[in-house]
Formats: sequence, C-alpha cells, structure tokens
Amino acid sequence: MPFSGRPKLEAIGREVKHLLQRAEELKRQRDSLNDEARKWVERRNLLHLKIKELKDEAFNLKLKGNETSEKIKGLKELRSQILMNRREEVNRILKLKEELKVLEEGRPKKSEKYIRDEIERLEWKIQTTPMTAIEERPIMGMLKKAEAQLKIYERINSAKQTLIELRTKVKALDVEIKHHNEQLAQLIEESKKLNEEMLKRFELMKSLKVEADEAHKKFLELKQGAHIIHEEYLKVLNKVKELNQMLKGEMLKREMEVKEAMERAAVEKLKRKEKLTWEEFQLLVKKGLMNRNVKEGSLTS
Repeated sequence: MPFSGRPKLEAIGREVKHLLQRAEELKRQRDSLNDEARKWVERRNLLHLKIKELKDEAFNLKLKGNETSEKIKGLKELRSQILMNRREEVNRILKLKEELKVLEEGRPKKSEKYIRDEIERLEWKIQTTPMTAIEERPIMGMLKKAEAQLKIYERINSAKQTLIELRTKVKALDVEIKHHNEQLAQLIEESKKLNEEMLKRFELMKSLKVEADEAHKKFLELKQGAHIIHEEYLKVLNKVKELNQMLKGEMLKREMEVKEAMERAAVEKLKRKEKLTWEEFQLLVKKGLMNRNVKEGSLTS
C-alpha cells in the first residue's frame, strides 16, 4: 500500500530547500555587509592613524613654537636691557654736552698751547732766576692763573674724549640693538610660520575627524544591518533544523508504517501457507510471530 505521509515529506523537503536557499541568500547579504563594514572600519582606522600623526606633528610644532617664544622673550629682555643702557649713555652724553657748553663758555681767550708755554716759561723763571719773596709773588700769581686756565682746557679735552667714547659706545649699542631686532624679526616670522603650520594641522585634524566619525557611523550602520540579517539567518537555520527534525520523525514514522504493513502482509502469507521472503521471515522472527525453527523450504530464495 502507498505511504500516506509522502506528500507531507515532499512538502517539508521543499520547505527545507526553500529555506536553505533563503539562508544562502541571507548569508551572502550578511557577508557582503560585513565586507563593506570592514572597508569602512579600515578607512576609519587609517583616518585615526593620520589624525594621530597630525596630532604628533602639531605637538612638535607647538614645542618648537614654545622654544621660539622663549628665545623671543629672552631677546626682548636683552634688547630692553641694552636700550636702557643706551638711554643711560645718551643721558650722560646730553649731560656732558651741557657741561662742555659751560666749559666752552669759560674757555680762556689764549690758546692751550700758549698757556702751556706760559706755564713752562714761568716755572723756568722761578727755578732759574734769583728773586725775593716779594718779587716772586706776582710771578706765582701769574703761574696759578695760567694753571687754572690750563685746567679748563684739560676739563674740556677730557669731556670731549669722554663724549667720543660715549658716542662710540652708543653706536656699538645701536649695532647690537639692530642685530637683536633682526634676530627678533626672524624669530617672530619663524614663530608665525610654526603657528600657521600648527593651525593647519588642527584644521586638517578637524576635517579628518568628521570623515572618521562618518566612516564609523557607516561602519555601525552596516554592522547593525549585518547583525539583523544574521539574526534572520540564524532563525532560518533554526527553522531548517526544526524541519529536519520533523523530517526525521516523519521518516521514522514512515519506516514504522512500512514495517507494520510488511508484518501484516507476512502474517497473511503465513496464514495462507505461502512462501515468505527472507526479509519477511526475519521481520516475523524479530516480532516473535513464528518459531525460529521454520524450515528453509518455506522461504523463497
């Protein structure tokens, strides 16, 4: 007799086949999304690496900028000290010029050479000419007057020499100030460029961070999509597993029904004293429905 459960088995088989095809399609979609997600996460990681490199560069530029700022600060302090020294020397020059002006106003009408010669002549006269104290007194007066006039010349000469030295010193300070100004201008320009380069790094970091965040967002979206599909994929596999269990149960049920049908047919044949097949004989023996000592002649080959 035909097996009554065949249509059900075939239906389960078709359902399993359909579900396996669906599972394969879901697996393909999941793997595709995971591959795409992997590309985005690799891009995100590369962007993060580039951001780190830019951050390191910006940090090094900041360190160089700080070093340059310290040099600028030191040079400005040094220049300020030199400028203060210059002001002090210029004030000394101005004061000395005023003193020199006063000395020039009191300059003797006679020349310095004439006065020196006069002093030498008077000293020689005092030393070589016998004179009484009364005779010597006017000559000594003339000598003192000449010496006083010479001192005025000496003070003027000393002031002029000091003025030359102070002006030379001021010129040297001006050269030094100019040198420091050039150094400061160079360092300020260097500091400006370092700051600009550092800001460029920060701007690029900001731009790359937006890209990295977008890449991470895309990665999460794809992973979420892959997760949802994977969950559906697992559900399909579980359904296939359930159907396979059901199919196995139906197969066992069919096998039992076939055996029972064979048993009934064998028993009927035995009743009619017809020859049994070897399979029918074994089946009846296992069920204890006949004596094991049945002659071989009652079986078909």
